[in-house]
Amino acid sequence: MKFPLILVILVAVSISGCADVNIHVHTSGPPEALHDGKTYALVRTPSQEVSPQHAQHEALVSHEMAKFSYAEAPLNIAHYRVSIAYETRPTVVNVSGKVSAGAVVNEQCSRPNSLLHVFRDVYRHALTLRFFDRKSGREPYKVTATRCDHDADPTRAMPYLVSTALARIPFRDYQDWQVIWHLEDRREGSRIVTIRPVEQ
Repeated sequence: MKFPLILVILVAVSISGCADVNIHVHTSGPPEALHDGKTYALVRTPSQEVSPQHAQHEALVSHEMAKFSYAEAPLNIAHYRVSIAYETRPTVVNVSGKVSAGAVVNEQCSRPNSLLHVFRDVYRHALTLRFFDRKSGREPYKVTATRCDHDADPTRAMPYLVSTALARIPFRDYQDWQVIWHLEDRREGSRIVTIRPVEQ
């Protein structure tokens, strides 16, 4: 009966530790990024044009950007053109809690928030938003949010990734940030409780 008891303990620890989730943010761009205006246009790749899920992701982005007074505008007059890229891929965490060699992950994935990571599949979800200046074509700002969990479906991770990537527009002074969410059973009750830079 010892083995089932150990599993019960592991499950209890996992449940108690899953209320808070860490999402890693990485940014690039000069300190004065995004100072030229508050209008943007979302641009799509050919595959995104035919993706029903992509329109939902765009709605999430527009909702978060509106909180910072950014407004959508026609492509030919918007200050920025914003692209959205996202992917979900399996990764491997060994018994020590470290990511196996060759896995393309970030620091968030190398520190699992549950002992059950050693028994379950782990997936890395990544969202990247790139801002391009309409007039010059240069990229003044880029932000990537990544999260690891046990869910292969990216649609459940996307609202948290979008809200995290756009928790500040832009993130300033540091390239890497840790954003901690307190998760509730309902998405509406979940909230960001901590935003802090990651010292290099």
